[in-house]
Amino acid sequence: MLITGTVPANHGDSPHDLRDAAITGTVPMIRGIRDFREGIRPKHPEPDADFVPKPYYQVYQQKHGFLANLSILDLLFNMGPESIFYL
Repeated sequence: MLITGTVPANHGDSPHDLRDAAITGTVPMIRGIRDFREGIRPKHPEPDADFVPKPYYQVYQQKHGFLANLSILDLLFNMGPESIFYL
């Protein structure tokens, strides 16, 4: 997403614009800069249609089945050096 709005041609080019933004709490609009701050929202994840979890050995897999989307630590502790093949 691009930062949008009407800005003068030279807006965002001086350090004063950044200082003013820090004082007012607004984000300066700088030419050629893309704003990706809202691209990833961990508290409100969006489903990824392209992602398919690749099953790996888990300690309690016989009891609970394969549990996807666990921590990377789960993969590292269960698979050790072979984890690289799952990333």
